[in-house]
Amino acid sequence: MIYLITGIIRKIIHIFNIINIYGSMPYTEAFILEVFRVASIFPYAVPHCVTEDSELRGYLIPKGVSVYASIYSTHHDPEVWGDPENFRPDRFLSSDGSKVEKHESLLPFSIGKRQCPGELLARDQLFLFLTTLLQNFRICNEDGKPLPTLDIACGNIILEPHRYSVIMKGR
Repeated sequence: MIYLITGIIRKIIHIFNIINIYGSMPYTEAFILEVFRVASIFPYAVPHCVTEDSELRGYLIPKGVSVYASIYSTHHDPEVWGDPENFRPDRFLSSDGSKVEKHESLLPFSIGKRQCPGELLARDQLFLFLTTLLQNFRICNEDGKPLPTLDIACGNIILEPHRYSVIMKGR
């Protein structure tokens, strides 16, 4: 039974190996990376405890204090991104647009030992969701309504976009 399903996937859908797809669609991957940068869902990384007295930029950080890295401020720092208020997927592309260039300041899943264990699954699912959605639908703004902004609304713990409506037309 599984072989039948696998055969259908390979024959009809043509997307069995997601790793190969990423390499052939650099702009799509760059678009997703820019979404991760602009839409930092969790503004702070998992808290860490300082193990010894430390100094950072002249400030004493005593042992035992919990510290939070601000992912949001890293993703919106003009010194790092130049124009963080603009949505520009090309910031993640090589100069000829043929390859994705990762940026060390992009931290949507945190960093280090406490990095999100579901990162690869989330990236793959978002890639498949986006490509399938755009393959099958045209997404349009409602007539007379303004386009959504990149401004965020604060939820309880997460950041979220303001509500807006779109029209999805089948292709």
